Formats: sequence, structure tokens, C-alpha cells
Amino acid sequence: MTGIRTCAIGLLAGVLLAGCSGSGSTDSTSPQKGSSSAGAAASAPSLSPAAAPDAAPGASAGASAAAPAGGLAAAPSVRAFGKEVLAPESLAAMASASDLVFRGTVTAVAPGRAVGPSASEQIRFREVTIRVDEVVRSTASTPASVLVEEEGWLASGVGYTMNDIGWSAVGDTGYFFLHQKSDRPGAYRLTASNGRALIAGGAVRVSGEDHSPWPQGVGPDQLDRAVRAAAKPTTTGGAR
Repeated sequence: MTGIRTCAIGLLAGVLLAGCSGSGSTDSTSPQKGSSSAGAAASAPSLSPAAAPDAAPGASAGASAAAPAGGLAAAPSVRAFGKEVLAPESLAAMASASDLVFRGTVTAVAPGRAVGPSASEQIRFREVTIRVDEVVRSTASTPASVLVEEEGWLASGVGYTMNDIGWSAVGDTGYFFLHQKSDRPGAYRLTASNGRALIAGGAVRVSGEDHSPWPQGVGPDQLDRAVRAAAKPTTTGGAR
């Protein structure tokens, strides 16, 4: 069975490249090469039989790394790790750094824009549309739905995740801590890798590697209270 590869997304002369060594960045517009120091020596690919921690129950961990002929992979098979944009110590700190905190539901996912100077050096985002079911905190008027860009595909069409943020799927419901993207007005990204907590079947699944800002072992009801206490509603309009 083909395992999930650990991949690097590094920066070379301002160009995003993909290779199986080192690690990348959570911010694809300004990646840092290496998780500990720039220019770290290359190492052999690391294979893992496990899916990302926040993957849905029953998700395949052995998806092929090969993309469909002439297309984009239907599932991620490469796990990339890199420097965090933000490493909040608490939910309150993450909420304070966010432009929008809300409970919502994913209604659509589609291939998005590609970034990079040439076809062979690009990565492609996934565009995730999330319906705003309830605003907890917002720094501006909030629309009925928001667009979030998440890591998607390498130039080869192989799907990848960054810092164990599993791919979003239609129907995903939970809390999202978002920050507006500076290079695409109107679009958002997760404030931190652990800025998403999905609720399914009475269980809570947090994105990213570090779950320490979130209360451990809680159910949906306790999660609701924790998010509200941390974010302290300050909405200025939009969906309720």
C-alpha cells in the first residue's frame, strides 16, 4: 500500500518548488525552507501510514501520490510541514489575532488559483466556501458565506496538506478562526494551523499538529462555550 509521503515546499529565487525533503511553510506566499533552519540538509522521504489527525473517520491513509492523467488528485497523499504563521497559546489569543470567528458549514469546494511563475513551479489552492451559520467575533460586516483558500496541489497534480490541516469537505461543520489574506482581498485563510474545529457524530476534530489551545476531551456543547468565552462576541453586522 502506498503511504503518505512527507514533502517539502521550499523557496528558491522566489519560486515554490516541491521536493521530498525538509519542510515548507503554512503561508504559501512566503514559505520558509526547513522547519528549523534555512538550507537544512536534504533527507530521504518519510512515509507514514496514517491520515492527517483531523481527517474524517474512515478516510484513506494510503491514497496514491499519482494524480489522475491530466487532472488533480481527488485526495491528498503528501504531508508537508513548515514554519507556523502563528502559534497561539490559547483560544483567546487566536481569537484576538483573527478577523473572523464563526460557526459554519462547508457548502462547496473547488480548485482555485495557482501561484508561481511557471506551470512547472506552481501550487494550486483549493477554494472552500463556508456558510456563516453564527458569527462569534468579527472585525467587519460578515457576508452570508466566506471563501477560504487552503493548500491543494503540487504542479504535478498531486494533492498535499500543510501542517496536518486536512482537506475540507462539503458538509464539514464546526468553528473557524480566520484571517483575511493580504494577496487576495475578500479571501481568508486559517489564522493558525489549529484554527479549525470540526464537529461530527458528537466528536470534535481539531486541525493541525498542536491542539493545546483547545480544551481537551470535550464534546460539542463544551466546545461551544469555550469558543464563546474566548472570542467574546463583537460582531458588527452580517449573518447571525
